[in-house]
Amino acid sequence: MLASVPVPVPARITYIQELEAALAQLDHAAALARMPWALLALNATFYLDRYLTAAAYRVALRAAIDAAGAERQGWPTPSGDAPADLDELQPPVEAGATRQTLYRWVFDRAVSSGNPAQFLLAQHACEIAEVVPESFLSSALRMGLLPVPVSSFAAPPTASATPGARSIEQLSRALLRHRLTPRDFAESLLVLHAAQRAQELTGHAYAVPLAPPDHAQDSDLSAACTPKRLRIGQPHDLAARALASANPLAIMTVEAGLVEAETLHGAPQLLLLAALDRALSGLL
Repeated sequence: MLASVPVPVPARITYIQELEAALAQLDHAAALARMPWALLALNATFYLDRYLTAAAYRVALRAAIDAAGAERQGWPTPSGDAPADLDELQPPVEAGATRQTLYRWVFDRAVSSGNPAQFLLAQHACEIAEVVPESFLSSALRMGLLPVPVSSFAAPPTASATPGARSIEQLSRALLRHRLTPRDFAESLLVLHAAQRAQELTGHAYAVPLAPPDHAQDSDLSAACTPKRLRIGQPHDLAARALASANPLAIMTVEAGLVEAETLHGAPQLLLLAALDRALSGLL
């Protein structure tokens, strides 16, 4: 892994300006016709600095900002009053509720929807709330409450799981043993990572809906799924490949996977890096 590089001040300013523009445009929306994949990929790209050289990171962040701006051009122009049901969060915000309380409110709503894409949106909304100025706090949290289509994810959830090393290892083995498609692996990894971030931000553990079929939890450890027989992706290479593709799902999957890999050791970590390499090959 490359040493973490400081985020250049101009790049950080431009990144936050794009977030602010997106939030301003979404502030009066009642729902999202589709997931704002480019915006979420921008948020993920911002956290890939430790895996890139300073020059490569500047280029990647600029490309992500441009993609998010282009996506935003297709959104409706804000008009009218904000929907009342999405303004329920304003009183606790004005009353000075803690960030932990506010974030949990957003994540609880996302879980109750039964839509894994909603939980992913909630994660990114809360992360964006962490970096934008305080004046944009309500707008960021409201973004996490905007309904998104269930069809945002390729497969309907058939099981639920809590984040952690065991769930990540099972997911990695399922892909490597061809029990999951790369897309299903990517979506499930993103939701597991979102649950981990939710726990870090709220102090509350969440069980989240996943896409893998039931037999993906099979614990049989075949010889073909041991680290010595697998191609292990290197973090800096995985990040560079994902960013070069300009595929939002690939960028988000690699960022989530690399963050999760840092919490693992030994075979589980190697399996996840191998699964990320396999998933990238299938997504691109």
